[in-house]
Amino acid sequence: MKKVYVFPMRIREDLEKKSPYINHLTKYLSDHFEVVNHGLRPRLGVMDIFLSTWKADVFMFNWIENKTGLQGLILWFTVYWLKMNQKKIVWTHHNVHPHKSQSTICKLIMSTVKSKSDKIIFHTKESERYFDQLELKKSLYFFHPLFDRSPMFMEKESEKKTDVLVWGRVRKSKGIDDFLKFMKKKQLFDKYSVRVVGKFEKGTFEEYQATYNHPNLKLEDRFVDEEELNQLHSEAKFVFFPYTGSSVLNSGALISSLPRLTPIIGPRVGAFKELAEEQLIHSYVSMEDLEHYLESYLEDDTLSKKQRIKAFFENYTWSNYAKFLSQNV
Repeated sequence: MKKVYVFPMRIREDLEKKSPYINHLTKYLSDHFEVVNHGLRPRLGVMDIFLSTWKADVFMFNWIENKTGLQGLILWFTVYWLKMNQKKIVWTHHNVHPHKSQSTICKLIMSTVKSKSDKIIFHTKESERYFDQLELKKSLYFFHPLFDRSPMFMEKESEKKTDVLVWGRVRKSKGIDDFLKFMKKKQLFDKYSVRVVGKFEKGTFEEYQATYNHPNLKLEDRFVDEEELNQLHSEAKFVFFPYTGSSVLNSGALISSLPRLTPIIGPRVGAFKELAEEQLIHSYVSMEDLEHYLESYLEDDTLSKKQRIKAFFENYTWSNYAKFLSQNV
């Protein structure tokens, strides 16, 4: 059984709540690999990778390109070190641009991990646009693995109390400001009810309340648990993702909303675009498209769409992803 080191890593108690992707990745990889650092805190930061060189055969990197400063430099050197020691490097492309893409260190790490990785994992075909032919030859595609939510497929219809539900972390970078401005400018709050539930960026909640105050707009600054998410989805006509950034590839909230079977509207980019092409969700290019969907809403979503969503989930489970990696890495 091959030994694999997964980056980044948290202690087991924090994995499920703070790093669901890494939590599921390590959990299901363990069926095919020995994950040498599963649930172990890297006490020396990225130096832990260097010190673990001889503990693993494969090093799987996620969001490596977001490291800056001294940690970034150590990470950059470590990539070369691992290759010198004939270790296999697998890098998953999560973002079009690093969060600090203007940083020289970020650019350096990005170019290095592109060239030195043995395999590059794409979770959306949109990633292909950002790589050259040599890099594409070593790429592997597997849609963003879907959480095991089969028991949560929601069949029972509830009374619709909300026209548009927006949930998850609320940041201006996610387009929430553009969405609310559009609704206010077009006076759509007079016609449609909107509920925004999630943890707001520090210092912005009161600002949003004052700027967009309307009886049909409900803003809630708090985290939401799984059970309430079920209720919120069942009571909404649409779940809307107002992401406007050019770097959007995927969304954990999208993956969480999909099995709840409430019609989803998302931007025509990344995973949203792929799911729209599969006719599993609706997509938009401009906010005017949202108005069209609201006007043409049909009370009963088609049974065939729900069946397609279920079939899609069966193909792209975490279990299948781990098996896929075991066969290709």
